[in-house]
Formats: sequence, structure tokens, C-alpha cells
Amino acid sequence: MAFLRAYGDASRQLEYDPRNPLARVDCHDWTDVCAKENVTMFPTLRIYRNGEKLRNYKGMLDTQNVVNTVKLLNHTDMTDLRSVTDIETFLLGKVPGGMEIASDSMVLGLFEPHHKKEMDVFRKIGKEMEDRIMFGINKNGQGSSLAKDKFDVTLPAVIVIRRTDHVSPHTVYMGDFNSAQLGEFINHARIPKMPELTVKMFPDLYRQKKPFLIAFLDSQDISQEVKATLSSIVKTGQVTEVIFCWIRAVGDDFGTKILKKYNSEGSTPAISLVNLDLGDVFNYDQLTFGSEELINWLQGSLRGKSSPNTILPNGDWKPLKEGYNFLAMMDWESKNKQKANNVPDDLVATEEHGIGFDEDGNEVKRSEDGKDDMSSTRLKNAFEEDQVRHELLALKKSRLYHHSGGRRKMHEEEGSDQVKVTEDHVKVTDDNVKVMEGQDTPRHGQENHEEL
Repeated sequence: MAFLRAYGDASRQLEYDPRNPLARVDCHDWTDVCAKENVTMFPTLRIYRNGEKLRNYKGMLDTQNVVNTVKLLNHTDMTDLRSVTDIETFLLGKVPGGMEIASDSMVLGLFEPHHKKEMDVFRKIGKEMEDRIMFGINKNGQGSSLAKDKFDVTLPAVIVIRRTDHVSPHTVYMGDFNSAQLGEFINHARIPKMPELTVKMFPDLYRQKKPFLIAFLDSQDISQEVKATLSSIVKTGQVTEVIFCWIRAVGDDFGTKILKKYNSEGSTPAISLVNLDLGDVFNYDQLTFGSEELINWLQGSLRGKSSPNTILPNGDWKPLKEGYNFLAMMDWESKNKQKANNVPDDLVATEEHGIGFDEDGNEVKRSEDGKDDMSSTRLKNAFEEDQVRHELLALKKSRLYHHSGGRRKMHEEEGSDQVKVTEDHVKVTDDNVKVMEGQDTPRHGQENHEEL
């Protein structure tokens, strides 16, 4: 439900795309469709091309990342750069023809016509990563002089360009042309060298399995000087064992809360070296932030010449609320097939209306004594009234959730005894809808899937 909001926003951004690239299937209604496609976790965002499964989307579940992925996949082939002008346009963040490139990073491959093996490897990696980053290729050697003058490299060459990285805007590949090595290089090189540490950026940084050097900064001049000093260290390439990044820490925001966990003084600017796997935190405690002092402190901390200032506690990332045991529900159903009339009321209500609703479809409220009005204690603690829950309930009632008409149908295999009720068999009264008795109803078959 939370992702549905972002997905709906993405669909609005892409509503003028004539291909109508986004669709939604509710697996509660279309169980056979989801089973056939082997959908086993929710939400699943699956990418299809020409009716065939391409891959599952594995990016961040937010609006802009979904939109960017769709735009990148609109290019079914790697961008062919046939001239120096095309290459220069690509470096400016546009494909020949003027369309803006959706990704913040691009990969440029420059080859001579006889570099067939190297081009094959480059194309293979480009196909594997086409939903994350834009690839451009020059195959006729036209980029030779540009590669020498701009990047100081000879052909064949692969360059990763980071448009938003003002510290180190590009990295040149220096390894052998094999798929594993080149793919790993591009995955790491597409990330800015000293980015702001955000929720979206953290997974890509953490995958590198290096300690974090985090600068906690505010808007004061001294913070900007610290940031400039760290940027100069990154540019020299003297320290490659750590990930350089920074966090905004102003007032009582989240960055300040993290800083106080690492350093009880909590004043900015501050620098911490954090090994998240071991839980070790080293705090820079000198009064000046010179380049030489910072490098000496950093190397000493990495070499074990000083003890950690803080040890982060061990712990598990557990859900904030108790989960609902759907497998136990299914086991109960299988053991009580002959006792359908004795199904517990809360089980019927959950299957019909969802967790948190009674048998009439009304949301369960807490009584004045603080207890839930539900009969079963199995669902206790599942209905805390917090802001997130209210937003999701509002979303469920919105047009995003019900844009397909809100109808719910059973879907069985061909030959099922399930019947389909048409408008001719329904009588509408002031208070309810009834099926007219004595009418023959057609069998419900696979033709109902045409609605999808």
C-alpha cells in the first residue's frame, strides 16, 4: 500500500507516454495470474518487453527511481555515438537528438573497429545494467583524440561519468575486458565519490563493505571548509580504504540524532570513522581540520593505533509490530475443511475485509479501556492508531487503489462450477443488490481475464 502511492505518482509522470508503460495486478483478486507468474513477494515490480519477462525491478521503491527506470528501458539498444559531436552531446547528459538522459551517471565506451571482443563484453554489461544506467558506444575510432585529450587514455576505453559529482566527475576503467571485472567496476564507479549520505544512497555505499568516514555538517562557513578539505583528500586518491560522505546535521533533524549516537557532544562540524560491521566508531577530536591532520588521524584509526570512542550495540532489525501468521491460518483451514460453519469470526473478517476490520467491514477501534474490540488476542497489537496506519487506510479508499472499479471476482480454472452474474440477473433495491432467483447463469471461465 505504501509503494502504491509512489507507483501512482510515477504513472502520472508517465501518463503522456503512448506506450502506457505501467500496470497493476492485485494478487488478492488475480491469484491464478500471480501464481502463473511465480510472484511470491509483495510488492513485486516486474519488467516485461515484447510480452516476455525481462527482469524484476530491484531499485528503490520511490517515484523518481521507477520513472527513471522506465525512461532508460525505452532505449531498447545501446546509444550509438557515431561522431565526436555525438560523444560530446552524450557527455553533456543528452542522447543524439536532444533527449535528456534519465540517469545521473553514464558509461561511455570508445573502440576501434577491430576491438570486437572488447565491444562484445561492453554490450553484454550494457544489456545487464540497462535499467540502471545509460550506456553509449563509439565503434569507429572517432573518439580516439577526445579520449586522449579529455581523459588521458588510449582505445579501447571505458569511462564512467558522474554528472552530479563535483568532486570527481569521472573514472576511467584500467582493468581487463571481462564481464565480471568490468561489471563490478561500473557498479562502484557510478556512485559519487563524496555523496550526501541519504536513505536512498546508503544501500549502494554499504555494498562496498568499507568503513564510512562521515562528516556531520551545518550551513556555517567552517562546515563548508571541512567539506572542501575532505573533497581535496578524495581527489588525491591517498585514502581508498574508506567511503567518504557527509550528513546534514541541523537542529534536531535525523543527522543530529545520528551524530549524538556517535559523539555525545553533538556539535558540528564533526567527523566520525564508522565500521558498521564491527560497531567501532572513531571520533576526530582535534581542533583544526587540516588535510595532513585528518589523513594522519584516519590512517592511525584504520591501522589500530587508537581505540574506538564508541561501540555500537549489537541488535536485530525486528518489525515494530507483531506480524500476522498467514501460514497458521492456512493450516487451520486445511484441517477444518468439513467445519466451514464453525470458522472463527475474526478469521472470516480478516479473509473478507483485511486485518483490522470486523465482519461488517468496519475498522476495529479501541475501546475506552484501551482494549481492542476484537474477539481474538492473535490480532492484538496489530491495530495501533498511528500516522502511518491512517495514511494507508486513506490510500486504500483513494482512487489509486480502486481505479480499476473496485470489483472483486473469484478466478478458477476452466470447468469450475463458479458462476458469473451479469446485469440481467441482478435486481437493485434501495438498500442492497440481490441475485434474481430462477435465472440461468453462464459458467465463469478464462474469458474473464480479458478484463486485465
